[in-house]
Amino acid sequence: MKPRFSKGALYGGRGPLLFLVISALLFIFGQSLDEVVKPASAQSLEVDEKVVDENFDLQTGYRIRRYQAAVPQSPPAGSRVWIPQIDRLVGEEHALLLDVSPITGAGYDPQTGVWRSSKVHKSLPGAIWLPEVGRGTIDNLVARFFSDNLARITNGNMERPLIVFCHADCWMSWNAIKRADQLGYKRLYWFPEGTDGWRDWDRELVSVLPTPIDVKALN
Repeated sequence: MKPRFSKGALYGGRGPLLFLVISALLFIFGQSLDEVVKPASAQSLEVDEKVVDENFDLQTGYRIRRYQAAVPQSPPAGSRVWIPQIDRLVGEEHALLLDVSPITGAGYDPQTGVWRSSKVHKSLPGAIWLPEVGRGTIDNLVARFFSDNLARITNGNMERPLIVFCHADCWMSWNAIKRADQLGYKRLYWFPEGTDGWRDWDRELVSVLPTPIDVKALN
């Protein structure tokens, strides 16, 4: 015959009392039993989600900090491309290569609009470099610098293919393609591997100069 155990016997007769004491303490300290026994993975997930949210402007959706971090698989608009697609788009459809890497230096001269870069920047051959347009928050001058230059290089053609990039794991290209989409450009392509991916495929990188800001026209 199997021995029979009651719940009270299993806890030495103190099971219900112990449960009541623990419940009372949890009530006093404002916690529920579910919160206490919540798996560590669930707790860390909540923290991670909070950190991720803090990297974005909740109103605009732009990434506003930690620009150098792993990027998602898909862009906020348009489609993702790799080097064979870039070759075809540039060769057959005259796509424009738009480098949105940040400037390394003191920014632009407010008097001349020339970017004060502290080192040589290398990019894809034929790329147009528009610095700082991929930040989550930009001033009105840089916003107009971006929109005016897109209008200029596309001759106002919203259907002209634009390939947007910076370097690997750079959220500025993600922001810039989102910004171009909001301006109404229809054919947007994201190359998130950027200059690093191009170099890793043994493709040539060339020195490029940043497009100056026309401060007189924009002010």
